[in-house]
Amino acid sequence: MPYGEEEFAVILPNTDTEEATHVADKICHAVCTLAIPHRNSQVSPHVTISVEFTTKIPQPDSDLEEMISAADWALYQAKAAGRDRFVQNILLPRSK
Repeated sequence: MPYGEEEFAVILPNTDTEEATHVADKICHAVCTLAIPHRNSQVSPHVTISVEFTTKIPQPDSDLEEMISAADWALYQAKAAGRDRFVQNILLPRSK
């Protein structure tokens, strides 16, 4: 699902954190293996990918915007850490 110019979302229903981590790792590895030249990059001579993911068990009052914000924060962290990596942000249920 396209989200921004260089961003997209993958929604993995019924996927726990361990499985999401595995998928993120496979996506990063697949992009790396393609070795697509990126001549103007200051990070790498090839296209790289920074993956962020958020895991949450949805509740009836789940806030989609909160999940998107958490994923955006994780993406910022991945880019700030040098790109070409993945970062997770696990949302815990709120106490009532």
